[in-house]
Amino acid sequence: MKRLLASYACLPLLVLFGSGAANLLHGQGNRATINGTITDSSGGVVPGVEVTAKNLGTGEPTQAISNNDGIFSILNLFPGQYSLHFEKTGFKPIEIPSITLLSTQVAKFDEQLELGATTQSVTVSTQAPILDTETATEGTHLTGQVVTDLPLNIYGGRQIETFALALTPGYSLFSSPYEAVINGTQGFTKDFTVDGTSATAQIQGDSMEIGPTMEAIQEVESQTSGIDPRNGITNGGVMMFNLKSGTNQYHGSGFLYGHNELLDARIWGDPDKPKSRFWDYGGSAGGRIIKDRTFFFATIERYQQTQYTLGTLGNNSANNVGNTAATVPTTAFLNGDFSALLNKSVVLGTDTHGNPIYSGAIFNPNDPGAVFVNNQIPQGMFSSVSKKILSLYQSNYAPQSSALLGNERVPTSNSPIQTPIQSVLKLDHNVTNNNHLSGSWVYDNRPRVLDDSASVWQLGTSNGGPLADEIGRAHV
Repeated sequence: MKRLLASYACLPLLVLFGSGAANLLHGQGNRATINGTITDSSGGVVPGVEVTAKNLGTGEPTQAISNNDGIFSILNLFPGQYSLHFEKTGFKPIEIPSITLLSTQVAKFDEQLELGATTQSVTVSTQAPILDTETATEGTHLTGQVVTDLPLNIYGGRQIETFALALTPGYSLFSSPYEAVINGTQGFTKDFTVDGTSATAQIQGDSMEIGPTMEAIQEVESQTSGIDPRNGITNGGVMMFNLKSGTNQYHGSGFLYGHNELLDARIWGDPDKPKSRFWDYGGSAGGRIIKDRTFFFATIERYQQTQYTLGTLGNNSANNVGNTAATVPTTAFLNGDFSALLNKSVVLGTDTHGNPIYSGAIFNPNDPGAVFVNNQIPQGMFSSVSKKILSLYQSNYAPQSSALLGNERVPTSNSPIQTPIQSVLKLDHNVTNNNHLSGSWVYDNRPRVLDDSASVWQLGTSNGGPLADEIGRAHV
C-alpha cells in the first residue's frame, strides 16, 4: 500500500528551575551538578566558602556556600562551559577558568585553600573529570560539535541518535531510533527527553518522527544501565537531547548536503539510471535579547528526497522474496491459466468426474467436488469487477521475470518521496542568579509517500501507478 502520509509534532516545553536549596522544581533530568569538599593546608574542613559557577556563554553566575563540613553542592546547571571561583576572607581565592559540564554529570572538585590575602589568587588549569565517579549510570555522551565533525550520510535525513546507537553499550545490533532494543528489553520501551522533559507523544521513544532537528542539538546522552532515578520511568533506556541556547555573542550556522544520480554508476541490468536525489539544508541563529538576562536560539532544517532506485527480484521460493520485490500475476494467470501451480507428481485422488486431483489444484465453485482441468479457468467465468482489475495489471504491471513470486521490483526506500521540515525555537531568561526560566518549541512536519506493504509498483512512475495511487493512497 502506498500512502501520502504527513505527521505533525509540536512539543512546547516550559521549565522553571532553581539552583538553590529551595528549588521551584527539583532537578531537571538533564542538568549537571558540581560538588566537593574544601579544606585548608592542614587538611581541616573550611565552612562558609563562597563557590561561584559562571556560565561562560551567558554570564549567569550560580552560587553555593560550603557547610560546616566543608561540603558544597551546585545543582541544576545547564550542560556547557563554566568557570569556578572559590573565595573566603583570610584565604587566597581559587580560580578555575574553564570546565566542561556534560548532561547529568556530577563533577567533583575537592579544593585546598591557602592562607593569604583576597588580593592574591591561585589559578588552576583543569577540566571537569570526564569519568563520572559519583553515579552508577552507564551510557554515552555525544556533543553536537563531535557529530557535525564526523563523516555524515544524510540519506533519509540527519539523525543524531543513529550515531549514539553505534556507540552506546547495551544497544542491540538490530536497533534503530524508531525501535530501540536495549539490554534485551522489548522494542518501543525506550524514552527520550528534550531538555530533561519527556518528549514521547506517540510511539514510545520514537525520536525519528517527533524529535528536534540535529542542528539544534548541543549534546546527546544515552543511559542504558544504572539509570538515574529522575529518568528511570522505563527499563528500556533513555535518550536525552539537550538543545542549544543563545549566549551573549550572536552566532549562527548554515549547511547544505546533496546527492544526485548523475554521480552514481548505472545499476547492472538497468538501461537508465533511476532518479535518486536528496538534499538536506537549513541554518540556525542565536544570541542575546537582553545582555546577561534573556537569550534566544532558533533553527530550521528541511530534507527533500526523491529515491526511485529499485531493488532486486525474488525467485520461485517464498523464503527468498525480500522487501525489494513484489509479486504480480503472470500473463498466463491473467488469462485464467494456473497450470504452473500444479504438481503432477503428487496425486491426491480424483474429482466427481474422474479427473485426477493434483497438488495445487483449483476446485470449481459452480461444480462442487470438481476441479478445473489443468487448472484452467474459463474466461467466461470472470466477473465484471475482476476484468477491470485484470486490465490494470495487463496495462501497468507486467512481470519482470518468469518467476511466480517476487517477479516485480519495487523501490528500495519505503519513502520514495519525502520532504520533512523541522524547526526549534528556544528562549532562556535569568530570573535571578539561582532561578532560570527556559522554554522551547519543537515542530516536526513529515509529509511523504509511504511504500510500506511490499505492494506493486509501476515502472517509470512517481506514485506507483493506478493500483497504488488511486486505491492505496491515503491522507493521514
